[in-house]
Amino acid sequence: MAYTKFHATASGNNCVIAGQSGKTIRVQAIFFQCGSLTEVTLRSGTAAAGDLTGAMQFQTGGGINLPLAGVDLFVCNTDEQFTLKLAGLAPDCAGALIYTQE
Repeated sequence: MAYTKFHATASGNNCVIAGQSGKTIRVQAIFFQCGSLTEVTLRSGTAAAGDLTGAMQFQTGGGINLPLAGVDLFVCNTDEQFTLKLAGLAPDCAGALIYTQE
């Protein structure tokens, strides 16, 4: 297992974990909080076809906490990055996650 933190403030795709050839990213825990009104979509890769969630609307201070549960919460397509797609006037999203990449 690996751990990474992130802070994304750009509209559009924000790479959280870079993809690697022949490897699959499996997110096992994630939490984040939004510092402003922000729409968040979790995504495998950069295209809408890889969306792992629908677009989630968060008010300032809103977020999610999905702790370790012994299962993979989100699985990216092989070779693809794990992406936070943000939308809003001044999107702001920070947090961390635990994952494997094998």
